[in-house]
Amino acid sequence: MFNDSVVASQNVTLGAGASESVGFENVTLPSEPGEYEHGIFTEDDNQTATIVVGDPAEAEFEVTGFDVSPSNATLNDSLTVDAEVTNVGDANGTVDNVVEVTGPGFQGSIVFSPPESDEFTAGPLAPNESATLQVNLGTLQSIDDIDGVSIQPGDEVAFTHVAGQDVNPLYPPDPAIDDTASTTVTVVEDDGGESADASGDPAEPEVAQAVADGPASLGAATALA
Repeated sequence: MFNDSVVASQNVTLGAGASESVGFENVTLPSEPGEYEHGIFTEDDNQTATIVVGDPAEAEFEVTGFDVSPSNATLNDSLTVDAEVTNVGDANGTVDNVVEVTGPGFQGSIVFSPPESDEFTAGPLAPNESATLQVNLGTLQSIDDIDGVSIQPGDEVAFTHVAGQDVNPLYPPDPAIDDTASTTVTVVEDDGGESADASGDPAEPEVAQAVADGPASLGAATALA
């Protein structure tokens, strides 16, 4: 019995002085966390005990590393995000990630995510397991070309990594955000040189699509185990 409710029963016939072990398998526990009295009852006797039902194990994620480079960039410099997310929960899980960008000349905020998925994911990750994520954001010029965005030398452009198990969209209804981390990039004057990406080749801006008040698709993301 659980809290005065019969959940399983067996019929046992015993001779005088005899005994028999009785077990119950696959008994469904109460779904709500708490302390419950349970026991074995016969017509002549009973024995009870208390069982504690805890919260179910869940995955939870922290952003354990986040950087946007270069930290001082011209409009034509190619930007790269390097991030690390760690499962600090008690169960395996997959984490969704987006990068939100704001600045003094932004009418709202824009969200960077792979064009085909609206978000990039890592996992499934076991408890205490981490994943490294690398994102090519294109150039500040490609962001400046978006309607409702203006970026000028001297501006501080803020980048925020948002991680959770349901972070797309970032706007109402409220997303299930586990953690965030932020950094800024200072916009500097172009000295006239040709910008290059990490391979040494001239950087090409990614195709951008954005709405000043809502999510945008921009750049490409790769999850590295």
